[in-house]
Amino acid sequence: MSEPATPTREAEDEQPNKPQDNPWYQQKVPAYQPLLTPIKIAWILFGTGIVFIIIGLSVRSVNTNDIFTRKVQYDGDGTPSANRDCRTERADTNTECTVELEIKQKMEEPVYVWYEIDNFYQNHNRYMTSFSMEQLLGTYPSDDSTCKPLKSSGDKDLYPCGVIANSMFNDVITLENADITMRENNLAWASDHHKKFAQPEDFEWSTTTADISGCLGVISTTDAAGTETLSIPATQTSCLESVCQADLGSSTCFGYVCRGGDFDGGHCVKGTSTVYYYKDEAKYQYLYETYPDIVSPLIGVKNEHFNVWLRLGGLSDFRKLYGRITSTLDKGTVLQFKVKNNFNVDSFKGKKYIVVGTSSALGGNVAALWECFAYLGVAMCGIALLFLAKSQFVGARKLGDTAYLKG
Repeated sequence: MSEPATPTREAEDEQPNKPQDNPWYQQKVPAYQPLLTPIKIAWILFGTGIVFIIIGLSVRSVNTNDIFTRKVQYDGDGTPSANRDCRTERADTNTECTVELEIKQKMEEPVYVWYEIDNFYQNHNRYMTSFSMEQLLGTYPSDDSTCKPLKSSGDKDLYPCGVIANSMFNDVITLENADITMRENNLAWASDHHKKFAQPEDFEWSTTTADISGCLGVISTTDAAGTETLSIPATQTSCLESVCQADLGSSTCFGYVCRGGDFDGGHCVKGTSTVYYYKDEAKYQYLYETYPDIVSPLIGVKNEHFNVWLRLGGLSDFRKLYGRITSTLDKGTVLQFKVKNNFNVDSFKGKKYIVVGTSSALGGNVAALWECFAYLGVAMCGIALLFLAKSQFVGARKLGDTAYLKG
């Protein structure tokens, strides 16, 4: 039997997968290969630790000089006696109270108003996955299995469905100071507001000059104290077909009188008569029907409080932005917030707070950031000292000559 032919030099050069003959492809690029001794490791750790400590103290300096925060609890165990009237043990009670908060340091505008909830696990896996992205984007999906375990309310399908959308924080917080304004716009991330939420397909609305008093989809009542409450009538009656056709081009629609301002997204002034149309109102319970005091039928899922709620908290204790005070607050100013308490925290032994504070280029409360840098730096310096002690004093042994490891 004859032996196989030996490949020639020319045949090797013709191999299609042969790497090029240069230092990069042949892995001969010069490289720095340090010889790490205990002394060198100790100095690296010590130097890095010092840098971390400097960064941490710098961040703490920014926090101390630029950020001031005031917080007051108004529900849950430990609520101060001044706010006991706010407490409620059931959901949707519309319990009214006034929460006062004194400013201890001058706060430059804008001053942010957050609500804080303790012991509420938005990061639980079953909670995080209970929603329909298709519905939030305005479509009517045939499969709503991702909404488990909350798909309907009574004989109507929830739109949007899921636990996240239907457990929204629905306390109404209003700033009562006559000379101070709190805005409730530009709260959510712009990317969330514009790209992750859209009104349902076929939704339309328009101003109208017709009489809509007999076909209101949302009714307003005012109590003796002058507090306005919005609700859904037990029986919704469509406006005249001629009105709906003239203004919307649909056969059915409902009336709505604008509240104005940020509640209606700046679309109309207070008192303006409008008509709106949602597809299959008899089949679906839309977001404005679930939260009439929070969500206007004209903006629905584009409501910024709803958008903020859908940006889930990573921990069981979290804050979410509720509003912005557009004027500077002097030391000694007493803010008066009227609260309509609807969000029940008693069922999960939680607490609720109103938080007022300023922000810096590094964000709001950055205490955790500077503490992380500072404590890690101290730990690295401590480990560096242990390396030095081990190599020089405790159980030290003579190292070999590193010159033999070179070349």
